[in-house]
Amino acid sequence: RFESLEGGSRCSGRHRPALVALGRYSEAEPLLRTAIEQGSNGADIQRALVLCLLERGNLLEAERLLERVGPGPRGDGDLLKAMILLERGEAADALSILEPVTRDRSGEPKVLNLAAGILYRLGRYQDAVDILTQANEMAPSDSVIENNLRHAEAASAAIDLQAQATATSALSN
Repeated sequence: RFESLEGGSRCSGRHRPALVALGRYSEAEPLLRTAIEQGSNGADIQRALVLCLLERGNLLEAERLLERVGPGPRGDGDLLKAMILLERGEAADALSILEPVTRDRSGEPKVLNLAAGILYRLGRYQDAVDILTQANEMAPSDSVIENNLRHAEAASAAIDLQAQATATSALSN
């Protein structure tokens, strides 16, 4: 765990991905930009910058950079593209991009969590529950997945209750 990182751009290369993994995007972004400016122009560094931009709400720049970098060998770029589309409210397009990646990376809870989030946005709550249950079994201590599972279960239950409801008429005096 990193309490603080001093040294700015002198921060070692292993700290940049660690900051992104910890969700410290505002700290990671300038370090990633500096690394790219100084010639560390690897696709992984650029995709990490795309994630920072996306998480900080800069969708346009994230998408432009992602187009230059490409998808990558494991489909990481496709994951990022799906995240961008989801943020734009284009869940169906996000799902079409993510489905092949999800099949290839079905053992990764975070990938499953993203797929479930897309299904949830599409109103496919039970499908989201099924996928999040798998992800939760793989990563039982991940509070994000656990919370998402609870929300999906509640939404699915609400739909079930609505379907079971019968029409009633007002009682007459």
